[in-house]
Amino acid sequence: MSDKPEDAKEGEDVQLIDFDKKKKDKKDKKDKKEKKEKKDKKDKDSNEEDDEKKDKKEKKDKKEKKDKKDKKKKDKKEDESEEEEQEEAKEEQPNEDSNSDDDQTFDFSEKKDKKKKKKDKTKSKFDDVAEEGDDDIKIEKRRNNQADVNRIDLNTVEGHEQFNYEFLLNRITEVVNQNQDQSQSSGAFKLIDPRCTRNKTKSTWVNFHAQATALGRDHKHILEYFLSELGATGNLGANNEMILVGAYNDQKFIRLMKKYIIDFVQCQNCKGVNTELKKEDRLTWLICMRCKAKRTVQAISSRYVATKRGQRRRERQ
Repeated sequence: MSDKPEDAKEGEDVQLIDFDKKKKDKKDKKDKKEKKEKKDKKDKDSNEEDDEKKDKKEKKDKKEKKDKKDKKKKDKKEDESEEEEQEEAKEEQPNEDSNSDDDQTFDFSEKKDKKKKKKDKTKSKFDDVAEEGDDDIKIEKRRNNQADVNRIDLNTVEGHEQFNYEFLLNRITEVVNQNQDQSQSSGAFKLIDPRCTRNKTKSTWVNFHAQATALGRDHKHILEYFLSELGATGNLGANNEMILVGAYNDQKFIRLMKKYIIDFVQCQNCKGVNTELKKEDRLTWLICMRCKAKRTVQAISSRYVATKRGQRRRERQ
């Protein structure tokens, strides 16, 4: 029996695949990769440790340098202070002979004065500013005391009324009563019940003149407002009654009158009705006579009015 397979032709070499070798090659590659990764990690860790050590050394060196500088400064100050003390000691030596020890006298007051001078020199600028502030406070207190002395007590002046508690209380009650009387006189406005009559095509408000005079507004102004709101046509009669073309009830007139009062009569501040309309610089102002408040009012805009056959015929002619 030959080792070659039956399908292979004669004269051809058959290649046998060894799967074990492939597995070994893969394992070797993985092992190499793992070794490389471990080496890289070790190198990184070692580099980080070296950097930390360097930083610590640098910090220590800086601290040592600072300490050395501070020590040098302290030594200089101590040397200067010692030199000053020596100079002071030389100045304090008496002019008498050195042999006469019993006759030597020491003035301790001079040393104290010199110490005080040193302290005065070491004062900072902040101390000077604080002293200046204290001086200003003292000056203000003196001025206030002088002003208190120069004040005049009005209760001691002749002809001056003393404002006692009872006097002030009575005065307040008088003012409150006056304001209440004014508020009652200009209180809530009551509408006059309209008396209306109807025809086939027209409706008239008979007592319109009384309502307009009670509000203090021009008859034509109210008529224009009604015509624009209703979109109707109308005019004023001989006795100032309102005549409108169309059928309208009493309730319709009352609703429109309330709306007119809110827009053109009532004050928004004190809700009073005692107001006036004035035109200034193409604007109409509503001025309250009670609280003196002031606001602008929109002009009455004419709306679309449908024309009837009779009007069209007249326009054609």
